[in-house]
Amino acid sequence: MNLPGLLYRVLEVDIKPLQDEVKNLTDILSSSLPVGPQGPQGPATGINFPYIFDASATTQGDPGDGYIRVNNGDNSLVTQTYISIIDALGANHYSLFNFLNSSPFFITFSDENTSNVTIFSVNVGDVSIVMNTELIMTPKYEYASINATYISGVSTYAQSTGLFAALSVGGTGPQGPSGPSGPSGVQGPEGVEGAEGAVGPQGPQGPVNAAAYDQANNACTQANAAYNAANTVSWVSVPATSTSEGTAGDVAYESTGNLYICVAENVWSKFIGTTSW
Repeated sequence: MNLPGLLYRVLEVDIKPLQDEVKNLTDILSSSLPVGPQGPQGPATGINFPYIFDASATTQGDPGDGYIRVNNGDNSLVTQTYISIIDALGANHYSLFNFLNSSPFFITFSDENTSNVTIFSVNVGDVSIVMNTELIMTPKYEYASINATYISGVSTYAQSTGLFAALSVGGTGPQGPSGPSGPSGVQGPEGVEGAEGAVGPQGPQGPVNAAAYDQANNACTQANAAYNAANTVSWVSVPATSTSEGTAGDVAYESTGNLYICVAENVWSKFIGTTSW
């Protein structure tokens, strides 16, 4: 659909007399004809201007006179819109965009079906009007770069879709009530085991079992006696020969420093010593 061409042809015709005649006929027939079905919804409210959607690029730049471009192929992810200062009818809207920069406003795109609507919100100061500085003698403002926040609407428009851009001033309405809580999620995995705690204080001593105590005490006494017997040196007289009478473990010494140890029954070993150092 060639929207600019169609709109230009409509504007070239003086339709005022035709409108007056239609109104007169409507007044005459309205009293006798039944009421027809309601017509389709018109374009979004606000100040409406015709444009053509440019889906060929998402980069910032002049979309061209009469065109609109956005910075993402998915409208829900759009953060900037680029709207030509000149609309599809050739009208210049520099003053309007400059005025809107002082207030929060909404941009609503709707196609000719008026059911494919997309709404963006714009904060104060988020409109930048870009000038073509290459035209040294006659520089001109080309497009408005607008930081926009997606509110709702369709995901995309096809290339060259004819759109109405509705600009409506107003801030965001009050926040609605909180919705009901959703269902609980699945339980997460068990966490890691914590560090071992400190050792607690010693508990009180339990009652003594007298019989067990006496048995343990006797065992300890016998063990001590055996240990003492095994570790007690048996000092005897100095043997006359290496085969003198003796019991393994007997020890003898003499003042000269010699030491005698019985290493087996009637078997002695002699260690020569000295008192000199």
